[in-house]
Amino acid sequence: MKYQNLDPDARYVVRMTGYGDAYLCMNGVRVQPILYGKEIGESHQFAAYCGHYSVPIVFFSGDEAACTEARESFPGVTTTPTKRGTGWTSCKLYDTSEVRRKIRQAAATSLADLSTCRPWRVFLPTEMRVEYAYSGLADEQAAAANVHRVDARTVAWQITDARDVYTWPRS
Repeated sequence: MKYQNLDPDARYVVRMTGYGDAYLCMNGVRVQPILYGKEIGESHQFAAYCGHYSVPIVFFSGDEAACTEARESFPGVTTTPTKRGTGWTSCKLYDTSEVRRKIRQAAATSLADLSTCRPWRVFLPTEMRVEYAYSGLADEQAAAANVHRVDARTVAWQITDARDVYTWPRS
C-alpha cells in the first residue's frame, strides 16, 4: 500500500489509527509488525512513511494504547483517546460528543505550535518483521523472494525505502 497524493510540502499530518489492545488485523487475522526488535503499531508505520517526506505527526487520535504509544514516540504530538480496548473484538467507546469536542480542541492546539514536532525517521536499510497469529500465514509469506523465516510465526525482509513499511512481500 502506498499513500496516494501525500503532499511532500505538507507541514503536518493528522491521522487516526489503532494499536496495542486494538490489534492490527489483516483479513481478520492478527499480525504484529516489528521494527528495530520492537512491536510497532500502525502509528509507527504511518510516521515512518511521513518521515520520508520530513513530515511530523502533530495530532493523533485512537485507542488509549495508541495514544500512549504516540506520546512516547513522537515528540510534541497531541493526542485524544476515543476508546479503550477490552478484548480481541471489543472496546469501550467514550462519549461521542465529548470525544468530538476534545478532538477539535486538541487538533487546534497541536496546529497552533508546531515547533516541538519532529519527523520520525527510519534508519535505512532496516529489517521489517511480522509476527502472525498462526504459522500458516507465515508459511505463505516465507515463500516470497527475499523473505526469511525467523520462527514458526515470524518472517522478515529488508526495506531500503521508508515508504515500503506498508509493502508486504508477495509469494
